[in-house]
Amino acid sequence: MLKRLAITGMSCGNCVRHVRDELMKLPGVRVEHADIESVTIEYDPGKVSLEKVRSAIVEAGYQVQE
Repeated sequence: MLKRLAITGMSCGNCVRHVRDELMKLPGVRVEHADIESVTIEYDPGKVSLEKVRSAIVEAGYQVQE
């Protein structure tokens, strides 16, 4: 399943890399695109919930906009 999430708090390439790296640790998640405003992922809902994806972003220090 493909999903775009708007993210606040990222301001540079290191921020983007940090979020991308944390998401790639989750089973069933592949990062399609990431920039300082959003991330687009492909994920397998049978392996990981969207809530877990959001939690990983928050735990990395950023906010997901609904």
